[in-house]
Amino acid sequence: MTTKTKKSRKTIKRLSHPVHNTKNTISVCMIVKDEEKFLENCLKSVKDIADEIIIIDTGSKDKTVEIAKKYTDNIYFHPWKDSFSEARNHYFEYVKGDWIFQIDADEELVKDDIPALLKAVKRSDIDAIRVQLISTYKKGEDESRHSAERIFRNNGIIHYEGRVHNRLVDFKCPAIHPIRLMHYGYDLDDAELTEKKHQRRIALLKQDIEEKPDNPLPYHYLGCCYLSKGQNRETLEVSLKAIELAEQQKDKNPVYLWSRYNAAMAWYRLKDFEKAEELSKAAIKINDLHIDSYFILTLVSHDLKKWEDTISFGTRYLE
Repeated sequence: MTTKTKKSRKTIKRLSHPVHNTKNTISVCMIVKDEEKFLENCLKSVKDIADEIIIIDTGSKDKTVEIAKKYTDNIYFHPWKDSFSEARNHYFEYVKGDWIFQIDADEELVKDDIPALLKAVKRSDIDAIRVQLISTYKKGEDESRHSAERIFRNNGIIHYEGRVHNRLVDFKCPAIHPIRLMHYGYDLDDAELTEKKHQRRIALLKQDIEEKPDNPLPYHYLGCCYLSKGQNRETLEVSLKAIELAEQQKDKNPVYLWSRYNAAMAWYRLKDFEKAEELSKAAIKINDLHIDSYFILTLVSHDLKKWEDTISFGTRYLE
């Protein structure tokens, strides 16, 4: 098994369409750097649904590449340039599948959801699939959930933008499917490493905001960072700013439903149940399938001992 190097990319052009147009082939793609702790479990979780696995390594010094070679020979090396989207956009130089499934090394596809994934990629009316990410904290005792586009067509148009918490752009017809990814990267035993990653993300996002203060996305992702650390008031400040800017610009990107979830969860943690409920219901008016909002409403109803509402919202969340 050979490992391809950065030099080989000079002969590979971005595909304007997938190689296979009669099958719903799946290319699992990821960027990695020193991920020996998580990578094996991640690759095991996706190997049975992957027609190919593409790995972009940005400078690993541990056993990451050695582990990756067990599952693929499509390993490419590109230097890290302080931009996640710059690194991810290298996928398109190599990928051949009809669909791209982007997963991080510290995530795992839930095995029970594989049938739902294989069913989703058979749809001809969509170009992106939103999955649910479940992040664990405190050695699995706590968790947070949000949805994001992680599976999308390899059509030569959809790509990534943004330094941190990069996002897909130029998809037209997304759909939500009951597919879960478990995320363990926030649940590290190494507190120093966790804090270092956290501060790096914050610094890059603030740089984005300084360059483009009217762009709502960096505010949104900064809210995600703050929420993960329990910085609830900081979460509120930037998440509400993201919502405000998006509304002013009539930006209907569903990522701002996630902003509403972040703000609602912050209100909930601060015991302001009324505002948490109000924001969650506003999100549902935008998309009545937004399960994260039903999750918040279930929590609020339970804490307020509104048992009928707890059952109603909980049922919608579980459907």
